[in-house]
Amino acid sequence: MKLFTHNILVCNSKSCKINNYPLRIIPIKMDNITTDYNDELIKRFIRKVDFNGLKQGIADMGIKTKYDFSLLQEEDLLKDDVLGELHHVLFENVLVDGVLQCSNCGLKYPVNNGIADFVINE
Repeated sequence: MKLFTHNILVCNSKSCKINNYPLRIIPIKMDNITTDYNDELIKRFIRKVDFNGLKQGIADMGIKTKYDFSLLQEEDLLKDDVLGELHHVLFENVLVDGVLQCSNCGLKYPVNNGIADFVINE
């Protein structure tokens, strides 16, 4: 699971309606995969990124980055070096195995082979 996916996930429990974002990441195995940089894709994608959620995901996964994306101004997000770093963080860091946990209700969702399992029995 890549961080761009984590950035849109919320707790799936019917009883958990508030404070269910972002899910905490408890990594067991991570990987880095090099992907081709696509300027147009990253420029379109940054409009949808929740940078506070991204900040938590970066911290949970222990990713080293030059920027605190939650503190950048809009004009900073147009700079090539910032976009390149954002591409690396969002698309090249992969949670292979681990757990996503709701900060509100504590429900845990396993991640195996990069796929998060959100099926729950309530």
